[in-house]
Amino acid sequence: MVGNVVNGVERHGYLRAFVAGRFYKAHRIVWEMHYGKIPEGYEIDHIDGNGGNNRLRNLRFATHAQNSKNMRMHKDNSLGFKGVFSYGKNGKFRARIMNDGIAYHLGVFETAEDASIAYQEAAKNLHGEFARLQ
Repeated sequence: MVGNVVNGVERHGYLRAFVAGRFYKAHRIVWEMHYGKIPEGYEIDHIDGNGGNNRLRNLRFATHAQNSKNMRMHKDNSLGFKGVFSYGKNGKFRARIMNDGIAYHLGVFETAEDASIAYQEAAKNLHGEFARLQ
């Protein structure tokens, strides 16, 4: 109902509301209020990656695979670059990207920044509008 307050925040930052005896994710409610039922096999993706930003212009249809391509960098990433990993004890850096369940090795680089550039280019090419670069 209009004016109802969101009842909480889920573990991943999604807002939720308690409606008719059940919890629903707020972004799904917003989407269905404007466009109707979400088709089977689709999810609602937050374009900016912020699960609390449920403005209609920040939401879009996505398959699970597309939605996962828009994931933020892991919290335990110590290098600060998505898709970049330390490579052995030689001080070099490896770039890697996943696409549709396949891992692509993008190369070994002298700097984390160079590895990040390789990741970002691959993400743009493989993930298109769903690419999250950092």
